Amino acid sequence: MGVWTDTAEMEYLSQHRWTRGGWDYEANNFYYSDADAWTYELYQLPGEPGRNDYVEIRIPDLTPDGTFTAAPAEQVQFLSHGEPVIPLKLVLRLVDLAREYGHLPTP
Repeated sequence: MGVWTDTAEMEYLSQHRWTRGGWDYEANNFYYSDADAWTYELYQLPGEPGRNDYVEIRIPDLTPDGTFTAAPAEQVQFLSHGEPVIPLKLVLRLVDLAREYGHLPTP
């Protein structure tokens, strides 16, 4: 993939990694079977040893025994774990990423 930039000097380094203000951030997405939901996580790199600071978008699956079916936007959860410090611009980019992959419904 190419480099994605905007006027806020944020670079799109790879599919799930961004730089902003001299800091690196990484996003992961995966199916979290314990919650029957598709999950997107965003955290700063490198993380502090012994800490688990990240934000999460959790999209419930209406058909956990079949093909993923996103729940309506009203059921999607935004969770914060630990004490993450993540620019809003990157949180909004995470939302866009979930939409690009078709996991996050439009409200």
